[in-house]
Amino acid sequence: MNKIQVSLFEVHPVTREKIAEHVTVIETDEYGPNDLPEFFKDNLADIRSQAAKAVASRSVDYDSFGSDSAYLDRIDQVAETLYLSDVSIPNALTRAYDMEGIYPGDGGLWGDVEHGACQGEAEFRALWTMSVNDGFEIDPESETPDEAVTSLQDFMEDQELTGMCQPLRPKAADAEELLKKLAEIARNGSEDDLRRAVVDGAAEFIGKLHEVVSDEIVLLPEAEADAAPAAAL
Repeated sequence: MNKIQVSLFEVHPVTREKIAEHVTVIETDEYGPNDLPEFFKDNLADIRSQAAKAVASRSVDYDSFGSDSAYLDRIDQVAETLYLSDVSIPNALTRAYDMEGIYPGDGGLWGDVEHGACQGEAEFRALWTMSVNDGFEIDPESETPDEAVTSLQDFMEDQELTGMCQPLRPKAADAEELLKKLAEIARNGSEDDLRRAVVDGAAEFIGKLHEVVSDEIVLLPEAEADAAPAAAL
């Protein structure tokens, strides 16, 4: 079994106002880099449902109910107040990718940096970002959590990725930042400081420029995962 980290926001059952945010990790079928983004897109409803019931079970006391069916009914009621807000691969090293896509109709070209444990996850996040930019939003007053998921899937289907998805490389702005740093050392530091900064800075810049990045999903130990950069929507 593989794991998926799921973020949900909870609304008040009557006013439908947002009252809390939750994060949980669920187990799911095996998936790998080659299965994404399709695996996430196709299974969003099941992912939300499973995660929502897991979160609901934290606040519903089993001993307060006279039967299993009453307990499960209450779990379902609470789960229907939980809307999907994020899906990601947990405890994994994330990489930055340059992404490009085309909005439907005459929406034009989109380009940005997305993060993911592999290219497929970055593509999934790109489709979600483009969907939000294209008008997708969740309205708890007029749609159920499942309807919101269906709407997101429909928006994602309308977006088109151009196929440009490559690990983020240093750009002109990064070179300019390095030169500013070296100029500051040249003005205020010693020759040895400048020599070390030039050698180290050039080695790091060139290394990132030509780094060979594997698309393997690299899982981290719990302690390292807490400090690893996180992808956000």
